[in-house]
Amino acid sequence: IYDYLNKEEKKLVLEKRQKEVEDMGKMEEEPEVKGKKPDKKEVKKDKKEEKKEKKEEKKPPAKGKPKDGEAEGSLKIGSFVVASSTGDIAPGCSSVVKITFEAEGAKFFDNTLGIDISNRNFSEQPDGVTYQLPAESCIPGINTEDVQSIFEEQMVVNSLDPSANVQTVITKSIYSVEENVFWFGTLVPSKDTKGQVEKFKISNPNKIPCIVKFSVKPRTASKSEGFCFEISPESMKILPHEHSYVKVSFKPTNIMSYGGIFEGLVENGDPKSKGGRLKFELRGEGVLPTVIMEKPNVIGDDSNPYLKFKRTRIGNNQKESIVLKNEGSVPATVQFDALKTDLFSLISPTSITILPKSYQSFEILFEPKEIGEAKYLASFSTIYNPYELQKVTLIGEGYKEALIFENLPNNAEDELSFGDCPLDKVKKIQFMMTSKSAKYIRFEWMNHKQDIKCYPRIGFIKPYSSKQVAFAFKAKEPVKIEAEDIWCRISEITPKDENMGDWDETVTEQKMVRPSELKLLIKKREEEEKKKFEESEILASQLASQKVAAAA
Repeated sequence: IYDYLNKEEKKLVLEKRQKEVEDMGKMEEEPEVKGKKPDKKEVKKDKKEEKKEKKEEKKPPAKGKPKDGEAEGSLKIGSFVVASSTGDIAPGCSSVVKITFEAEGAKFFDNTLGIDISNRNFSEQPDGVTYQLPAESCIPGINTEDVQSIFEEQMVVNSLDPSANVQTVITKSIYSVEENVFWFGTLVPSKDTKGQVEKFKISNPNKIPCIVKFSVKPRTASKSEGFCFEISPESMKILPHEHSYVKVSFKPTNIMSYGGIFEGLVENGDPKSKGGRLKFELRGEGVLPTVIMEKPNVIGDDSNPYLKFKRTRIGNNQKESIVLKNEGSVPATVQFDALKTDLFSLISPTSITILPKSYQSFEILFEPKEIGEAKYLASFSTIYNPYELQKVTLIGEGYKEALIFENLPNNAEDELSFGDCPLDKVKKIQFMMTSKSAKYIRFEWMNHKQDIKCYPRIGFIKPYSSKQVAFAFKAKEPVKIEAEDIWCRISEITPKDENMGDWDETVTEQKMVRPSELKLLIKKREEEEKKKFEESEILASQLASQKVAAAA
């Protein structure tokens, strides 16, 4: 066996075979003389030359001389080593030739062996039998450049700097290309025993399997930065053009910043090449959840914020909200303590999780049972934050009236809203006046504007009964009425006749009168209405002054 591409070796083989052919031709040209015995000296000489030629054939070519560490009779051709380059094969037998490929670098190799067989038919294959030796040498490696593939389950950004990034809020599970940092985000210490686990995709783009060994180690020896990262598995075998996942867990135990170094090293790979090592920083932070109270924001004498309800009639209820905001970077779960009172109750769930930079309102219901002011100190805490316990004072006032209004627009207690009204067209709203008294109530609506009419304006309401009242609005010119007080004078009366029925000014009695008497009656009624209107204006002004003084 020889290097087919080596011209010198090929020439030696060619010359040897040609001489062999010439010798065979001479033997055919010299026939043996009958009766003459061959010369013994010539026979011995031919045998010696034949043995000499066989020894020379068994000698390996000059280039194939074994070097240090190679077996005797081996032949090295490029990156291939032939274990035995010469030998004899008995008739009907076979022989195995072992060839070793010594891989070097990442490239393709192609060599050609020549097999020279003695006493063969020289005319068919004068250069010997050729045997091709193609082989490829590969260096094990993994994908380290396609970060979108490595961090396929996470977010990839150019930089953690908000000014250089489209995403202005850095949350969690983010890989930064510029800093070569994976950011776990913020996590509450000891909230979850498993911590936060992230999976990274490790791919083998080569034609040979590879073994990757993983490790995480502290980034610095400084005590100001903690280390709480774990990796699994520590080693894995990845088949050609396949992938697998490595898990890294982040388990903070204190309120501080954490850092580490992730490294994936390919066994028998080139650590200086891009595919031989995957390395990046790990960062995270341990924080406590926290919330702030946006409403109420008024502080009372007890140094606690207070939530004040509107005056609420006994039998009715009033709602107000406590609004909280999560200013932190981790979800915060708020837990309200039970309200041990029948005056205030929490409508919302007692425990709600608020996402970072989000708001959450908690509705409180006030249901007075008696006349007077009521107070209650409510408290709530932030789960996983032992240092945060907040309190708020709930303040409400209950009152009772002999006469109440029902079925007002928007379920209001004492507000009549007409909304937008077309010009020169009447818009009417009806509601009920309900007595809560055991006596008769006399009512009289007073200072309403000329554009507003009331029917009935004066009347009686029987005990624990209701009367329907209608207000009509009609304006000939554009006008805006806002927060205008309309007063109703009420008084409890005791009728002389216990069987007195229901009455108001809309109840009429027909009577026959002369035209002159009708004019006098109309004039008298107009004067009475004018006088009552003036009196009501004076009374309304006095009541308004008293209201302003009370508010001051």
